[in-house]
Amino acid sequence: MATSGNETHDDPGNQRFLDDIVSLLASPKTDVRFATVTKLRPFAASDALRKDPVLEALVPLLDDPMPIRKCALTLLVNVAADENPAVFLASNFAAIRSITQSLLPERKCALPTCPNRERQGVPFQRCSRCRSCYYCSVVCQKKHWSSSHRESCPFCASFLQELPADTKDSNLLCATLLNNMTSHQRAVTCLCKHQIFTDFIKAIFRSATALPSISIGVLTNITQVEEGRKILMDTPTSIPMIVNLFSFEQTAVRKFAMSTVRNLCFDANIRLPLLQNTHVDVLSSIMLRLRGEEQLDADDINGMPVVVQKPNKRREPDLACRQVLVETLLLLGSSKPTRIVLREKKVYPILRELDKSETEEAMKDAILSVVSLLVNDEAPDTTTTTPTTTSTTTSTTTSTTPTPTTPATEASVAPYEMEDV
Repeated sequence: MATSGNETHDDPGNQRFLDDIVSLLASPKTDVRFATVTKLRPFAASDALRKDPVLEALVPLLDDPMPIRKCALTLLVNVAADENPAVFLASNFAAIRSITQSLLPERKCALPTCPNRERQGVPFQRCSRCRSCYYCSVVCQKKHWSSSHRESCPFCASFLQELPADTKDSNLLCATLLNNMTSHQRAVTCLCKHQIFTDFIKAIFRSATALPSISIGVLTNITQVEEGRKILMDTPTSIPMIVNLFSFEQTAVRKFAMSTVRNLCFDANIRLPLLQNTHVDVLSSIMLRLRGEEQLDADDINGMPVVVQKPNKRREPDLACRQVLVETLLLLGSSKPTRIVLREKKVYPILRELDKSETEEAMKDAILSVVSLLVNDEAPDTTTTTPTTTSTTTSTTTSTTPTPTTPATEASVAPYEMEDV
């Protein structure tokens, strides 16, 4: 950065440094933006990068060529662990659009303002030189070329070898960034006000493979607030897909899926509709994960869902997951209509046998709390507190990407031809 006499402006606390950074990040030259954002990496933990002008300058870089985008995402992942930057990003339409659109499984047109995505059997064509930009039409390609790609295409071409790995890293960074943002309730409230975020949440439930890959933790986080719970309940396929993850191989995914259902149950108005879902039997799925190998007598299984009646050779192996499921039953048992359902479906015998197998006192106490609700005489409905989820935030550091050497060729005056993939 610039210096004046003995004064250095490489200090992130220096206002001149910040002014220079904001100016350089907005440079029309791709190599200048890349050099600047790379220079900021050592300052990822600095308060200076958490200031609105710097954040605002970083957001447009999310639509830049992959090497710049990856650097910008790395910085934003770190700053979004703090509440104020997370709220800023959650209030910024351009940031939300870039992050969410990158996480959907279908490839998006490279023109930032174009919403079109690839459809099955109708692949996009890509720029034949850099091979990193895909377009839905020649019209979009020409618009992108005129606005920015003419200048950035040679830069992108110099990174062809690193492109597959960078794209994978970028998607992971986007998922981590969104997870960090949604770990703050104020940020979740801001996100849920944007239709583009609501559409994104609904869109991920249209793909059976997208849900675990975009971090199921995001769904757990957004159900901390009423607006997030409403989005999920208004999406018909959301509950079946989340409940299906109760048996997912990875423990973290199972726990997040179970925690999402638990968070939904903090809303008393959601509990009965949740149990009445016509696409999946939520209560049976919970009971099945808590069912063990014990043989139950005829009285115990009379009225119990058929799928739960047979002994289960593998009770949920993770203690934290079992605890989340018991907490869900406690919430369901705290309202009279759903408490009646729990009694009718014979939840008590499952909890009785579960209690015998548990050794942790906290878990046994939680089971006792549910059992007390089920066996005691009816009393007025109890109230519950606002849910608190264990939100995960992640700091990401990556190795410094070497500055590319742009081929010394004249810029073409027309876009490169598109080619089939």
